[in-house]
Amino acid sequence: MSHTLKHTVITGAMQAGVPLADAAGFFGTSIQTLEAVHLHHHPDFQAATAAVLDHAKGRK
Repeated sequence: MSHTLKHTVITGAMQAGVPLADAAGFFGTSIQTLEAVHLHHHPDFQAATAAVLDHAKGRK
């Protein structure tokens, strides 16, 4: 699989919410690489921080 195709498919998996450990095993890459390169595509990325900020915004 070419690098570009692999990157595109992993990005799609992250956007679909595939857990990092599952994606790492399936695509033969490390969780560290997924976190560094692809995590910002995952729907849960920074969700906890956004929730805290939304809650704080509502208290004002």
